[in-house]
Amino acid sequence: MKTSNTILQKICLQVVLVSALMGTQLFHSGGEALAQINPLGTMYFQNQYLGNPAMAGLDNGWKLNLAYRQQWNSFPGTPKTQSLTAEYGFGGNVGVGLKVQNTKAGLLRHTSAVGTYAYHLPVNEGQQLHFGLSVGVTNQRISNSDVVGENSDPSVSRFNDQSVELDGDFGLAFTTGKLTVQGALLGMRNYLANDPNEVEVINYPTFFTAVSYRFNVTAGGQAIGIEPKIAYRGMKETDNILDAGANLSFLYNAFNVFGLYHSNQEATFGFSVGYKSRLAFTGIYTTAPSDMKDYASGGFELGLKFALAK
Repeated sequence: MKTSNTILQKICLQVVLVSALMGTQLFHSGGEALAQINPLGTMYFQNQYLGNPAMAGLDNGWKLNLAYRQQWNSFPGTPKTQSLTAEYGFGGNVGVGLKVQNTKAGLLRHTSAVGTYAYHLPVNEGQQLHFGLSVGVTNQRISNSDVVGENSDPSVSRFNDQSVELDGDFGLAFTTGKLTVQGALLGMRNYLANDPNEVEVINYPTFFTAVSYRFNVTAGGQAIGIEPKIAYRGMKETDNILDAGANLSFLYNAFNVFGLYHSNQEATFGFSVGYKSRLAFTGIYTTAPSDMKDYASGGFELGLKFALAK
């Protein structure tokens, strides 16, 4: 007969293996293991609302983004993430958004949903300050249907008895049309919560900052947009991560290619193909960590954007 900790110990072992490959947070004092060190790749250029609530509703009208990511698929139980964001810019100073994300890694599921209010304040000709606040809920669960063993194990029940938790993000940005400087505090609940009986979490993202500048050059009679970007991401109880790369746009932004190097020794490459500024498809590949390339393949991400001007 299984002890009360057997199933949870197996879950911990599985997540430790997955985490060693992809950089998720690990179990710590009975904690959960699903906050990603590596964010969705579309947040850098195609869907900046994913990383900063201040970027919601920058453009007039509706914008819908869907994303799916599969990481390190040479191992069973590796993470799969689905994301949906919807934004609306009212054409004045106000934008609103909705962000829903679900990740499954092994037996564990993490689901979050937040609503966003953003205010875009003109400060000079072509210059704006942006403020954004997201508030919503997050939930972690062990998938009972995937457990091989006794679903009645009390350790599983205790984990699933965690209540739905209130959470949110706060962001700022400054834009000039070419220059973008931004920063966001992520998972504000982790700054405010102080419950000694609560599940302890490690390796979750704490902040996101980025600077980018877009300029145009002409080559062969064609205008090419170039946008270098440097981002710095804070992580709890592990090394912060520096991202550096650029996006190249062609055919009046209808075709984009981009790449980033991450200081955790991974690299991200991708492309985006658009149609009349309303529909765009994105494909992204992220390499495996350098010390795990002999054991794990990289991960891929697919994105779809639909925009409807007001």
